[in-house]
Amino acid sequence: MRKVDQVAAVTFDDPQLRLPPVAVGPGEGTTAKRPHATGAHIAAVYSALAGVGWQTAAALGAHLGPEFDARLLREVAQHSDGGILSGQRGYRLTAEATVDEVRGAVRRLRSQADHMRARAGEIVATRRRVAG
Repeated sequence: MRKVDQVAAVTFDDPQLRLPPVAVGPGEGTTAKRPHATGAHIAAVYSALAGVGWQTAAALGAHLGPEFDARLLREVAQHSDGGILSGQRGYRLTAEATVDEVRGAVRRLRSQADHMRARAGEIVATRRRVAG
């Protein structure tokens, strides 16, 4: 039996699903502390990646400073208009990547999107079954 099928018997009025509020620290459970990639951040990462191939988040952070943590670097890559690849090997300028590296990055992103779409569909289906 799939997890989704097991959950279908539970209703949202079930007292066991009513959890007490959880105290969270600054930035937890909210986007208040979410890094925001500025044009200056993106330019700095472009400059740091130019001509050097793949660089890990740790190497970029060491070179660019502590502000450039893994979260900010992901945000920079996301807002680079496709100019920065990211993956298990780190970050690389798309213009300097091989065709296979670009294909691999695109394949990983599409696979992640497929998994997210499937999860979203399962959540919607579960909610509909539970709500009646």
